[in-house]
Amino acid sequence: MTQKTHPYEIYHAGNIPNKEITEYNHHIRKTNKYLFTYGKPILESQITSPVGSKTTIAYEELIIDAETTMEGIRKYHWVANTFLSPIVSPEVYALLERECGDDFQTFPCEIHATDGIIRDYNILNIVKLVDCMDKERSTPWYSDDAETQIVGYRNIHLYEDCTNCMGNVKLARLKESQFIQLMARSLAKLLKKEKLNKGLRLYEMAH
Repeated sequence: MTQKTHPYEIYHAGNIPNKEITEYNHHIRKTNKYLFTYGKPILESQITSPVGSKTTIAYEELIIDAETTMEGIRKYHWVANTFLSPIVSPEVYALLERECGDDFQTFPCEIHATDGIIRDYNILNIVKLVDCMDKERSTPWYSDDAETQIVGYRNIHLYEDCTNCMGNVKLARLKESQFIQLMARSLAKLLKKEKLNKGLRLYEMAH
């Protein structure tokens, strides 16, 4: 049987109650959450504070709101969110730092639950882009009816063999569609072995 080489797409688990899907509070922190989807490092100057704040970058945690308790959040290692990037437990962060620390930046956050604030989870900014999409078998998405400018792709297919696409990268975004977050199969296997995949769902993309 041929060993699969293509990565998984990262999702949050599909059976999570709506109240446990956290929301980014952009009214307190004005940082544009889409900065985290570009697949490149974010500068400290891009993480903004409320008007008039004189706090330093170390204290400018991004605020995530939850309509559940701290216990309801802490039962997950991967927190479901609308931030467009992974929010992970301290245990997951330690493993990722060891296995693929060059693939991401870490930003502190505060998860405001109904009964308190969680301060030891982190947002990951994935800083690697990989080109493993088969354009000939994927469907372009155009900005106009004249189909003159491609702004994205739908019905995305990956190459049959992604060995040379991922290389040593274990966390990445898809170069041609940067909202898609990818995880190497070896990392997914390790997370499952260490029981650090609660809240994580991995989607087998077409290939």
